[in-house]
Amino acid sequence: RERENQPYGKVWNYITQRTYPPQHPYAWPVIGSMQHLDQATLADVKQWFSDYYHPANAVIVLAGDIKPDVAREEVELYFGNIKSQPAPSRVTDWTAKMQGNMRERLYDKVPRSRLYMVWNTPGITHQDADRLDLATSILGGSKTSRLYQRLVQQEQLATSVSAYYMGREIAGQVLISIDIKPDVALEKAEAIVNEELSLFLKKGPDKEEVERAKTRLISDFIRDLEYVGGGSGKSSLLAYGQTYFNDPEYYKKSLAITEQI
Repeated sequence: RERENQPYGKVWNYITQRTYPPQHPYAWPVIGSMQHLDQATLADVKQWFSDYYHPANAVIVLAGDIKPDVAREEVELYFGNIKSQPAPSRVTDWTAKMQGNMRERLYDKVPRSRLYMVWNTPGITHQDADRLDLATSILGGSKTSRLYQRLVQQEQLATSVSAYYMGREIAGQVLISIDIKPDVALEKAEAIVNEELSLFLKKGPDKEEVERAKTRLISDFIRDLEYVGGGSGKSSLLAYGQTYFNDPEYYKKSLAITEQI
């Protein structure tokens, strides 16, 4: 509720509900809703923990100034007696293909109008995931990107632009977000985005754009490695590879894909 009370905070529920079919697991927020909480019973919660919170559905990463033999003893001491359950079934791919265009207009007390454009894509395990990350970086990942240069610097229709690939386990999305200046029609900004996208798809990026985006992505990766944990850093990187690719060193393959583009 605190997140929804922030400017533009309500939009994410609308996006998920309208871009995924009702039965898709991404059609509602991960944390659920107040309706979900109100309807849940204590038995529901206990069953959920029994089904999903056990060793067959977990990854433990130890990172930092540790000794492997001592670390293993500690893990076995504190976690070894936890009983496991059969591994839950997992959906590996559920790309929610969309048909036609869908539009929604929301009103709220926000400083300026914001345009969101969303496309459904495959998830992070797809062979094009790293390429989508690079492409969106070229389009709107920095102040040197195509959309920022066109909408903010040249046309001066917007105050900020961002484009990014939000990859998740079984599906993903490409999102473009534009903060529109007062008295500027959303349709005008949208037309320019479509024009730039059409040009990008027809001719592709030039070599300088690709190299600049690759440098930015790789430098962000290296910067994250300065941390040991806390939502990013070495431990999260290893857990990410093991969880989604059954390979804690998957980051090497991902970097190789990016460098070879």
